[in-house]
Amino acid sequence: MEETDDSAAKRKAWLIVFVASVFTLAVFWAVDRSILYILTGCSAFSLYMVLRNLNIKKEQSAFGSRDQDQYQYQQSYGNQRSFWDEVRNFFSRSTVKSNPASTTRVVQIVLVVFVGLIFLSILVPIMLSDGSPETAAEDLQHARDLYNAGVYDSSIYLFRSAIEHDPENADLYLERGNAFLNNNQYDSAWIDYSQAIAINPNYKEAFYNRGLINFNRKQYRDGINQVKKALAIDPEYQEAMLLIGDCFYNSSLQDSAMVWYEAAYSRGYRSAALSHMMASICDSKGQTQRAIALYQEALSYDTTRTEIYSRLGELMPGEEGNAYRQKAAQYPR
Repeated sequence: MEETDDSAAKRKAWLIVFVASVFTLAVFWAVDRSILYILTGCSAFSLYMVLRNLNIKKEQSAFGSRDQDQYQYQQSYGNQRSFWDEVRNFFSRSTVKSNPASTTRVVQIVLVVFVGLIFLSILVPIMLSDGSPETAAEDLQHARDLYNAGVYDSSIYLFRSAIEHDPENADLYLERGNAFLNNNQYDSAWIDYSQAIAINPNYKEAFYNRGLINFNRKQYRDGINQVKKALAIDPEYQEAMLLIGDCFYNSSLQDSAMVWYEAAYSRGYRSAALSHMMASICDSKGQTQRAIALYQEALSYDTTRTEIYSRLGELMPGEEGNAYRQKAAQYPR
């Protein structure tokens, strides 16, 4: 039997909605992933309706023309309660056993219910929020807790509430920008850092973080320019010196990188990573004694840098390097 025009139109309409939802989801993915939950709900529901109509078509084809009137009556009555009947049937073993096709329906129902719960988990707090200072303060604290726990999508959403309550607070834009940055949403992070700078032109951390975005995107020259703006505000900003050094190092300009690493080092900055990096540069330049001293310093901060043991064993022959060679032998390469 041919598919009815009404059924075909419905199936086509829901398929269009599904495709449009997926496309829109891809467009907004890099802007704000809280939209992901809403669009996923639309996509899943549309897919459910497409599958549902396809299932109806298959059932229609199983009936002969003489049974069509009876089938249409059953469908007009059954559709009024089919979804909730199937939800109840999800918990019934006999239903699954007696109707093999119910397995597909169960999967569809579980998908719709799961996405619905995610959607409601976002919608309900919005509906219950009254916009009061107390609520905004609670949202901000919750956003910070989620950020510290690495739950960046949810923290981003809650930072929005705090920003709406206090839109001239540059710190809030920086914090949400950091959440975007850690979530690899660089465009959104850049917008928030720029807004923080618009409110406070001397916000060195915002300039630094814009440089960090450039660094992550391998736009090293742009990153250097951004971080130098932070240094213009605070000439003793050690983290900025290190980031400029990293930009030069990744651009294969070791001499320039060493200038900035030395600048931070001479101002008292110490870490295993910095000592190790400086030691590697000195090692490549043939400055063996300085490299040995820096490698040893790096191990004093972090004994798990196993590759240093092997290199020190090579740089220090004889009895002096035995301890490092023995240590290196404990770690397979």
